[in-house]
Amino acid sequence: MRLFLSYNVIVMLRLSLIFAFLLLVLAGCESAPIIDEAAASRALDRGKMRYQEGDFQSAAVAFSMYRSGQTEPAKLAEGFYWEGMSLLAQREFGPAKESFARAAGQEPGGWLAGYIYCGLGNALMGLGEFEEARAAYAKALDAPGDDIRLDLVLLRLATCAQRSGAWEDAEKYLEKLIAELPGSTLVGQAKEKMQYGKRRFFTIQVGAFKAEESALKEAAAMKKQGLKAFVAQIERGGEMLHCVWVGRFDSWEQANLEMQRIRGQTGIENAIVKP
Repeated sequence: MRLFLSYNVIVMLRLSLIFAFLLLVLAGCESAPIIDEAAASRALDRGKMRYQEGDFQSAAVAFSMYRSGQTEPAKLAEGFYWEGMSLLAQREFGPAKESFARAAGQEPGGWLAGYIYCGLGNALMGLGEFEEARAAYAKALDAPGDDIRLDLVLLRLATCAQRSGAWEDAEKYLEKLIAELPGSTLVGQAKEKMQYGKRRFFTIQVGAFKAEESALKEAAAMKKQGLKAFVAQIERGGEMLHCVWVGRFDSWEQANLEMQRIRGQTGIENAIVKP
């Protein structure tokens, strides 16, 4: 009996030592690079090439390999950023959000910080998390450097504010874009978005026509399908557009659900939520 107990004790001690060793190895993996610096550099170049070619899946794999060879926060941030961009291009918003968040967690400085928060905002918008996206874009504005497109960030901030129901905040972003960046190619979109926002409701746009008669005809066809369609006017580029809208909704989420139903019912794939 004593011999049996001694043997069991020895086995348990050995297993404990093996387990402790494995824990040390796994803990070391967090800081030790999986590949060397030269291989990591090649992976970064390969990833950027694949990204430019539009092969985003291969690019994401290459950028993941690149960051696995890094221990410096700045380089890790760069790797996670490019990985996030590749995932975002594939509309994999959840994984992209995680990559951008991990990039931001490295506390990068310079131009990269602004780009990371812009990417995070885009991923969050894709997930419908508009308040969180708005916070990310705000951090992009506060980032050092002037490399990011201020007009684009302001337009997205306005979009997030509108979709969250913060209409007055959205107007302030749009007014800032129009007043301070008059040469921007996005000024026209900003002015149009302001017109939608002033109505203070969400709707589903199923068509936009220069001729009012065409819009009225389309609205009549929608009504025959049981939809609450009506015609409204929006100015675009100095001319009036006659838009066919369906319904008035208090939230973007409600309008988005109805839009999906309408697409299925009518086959109108270009039906979109406004604003």
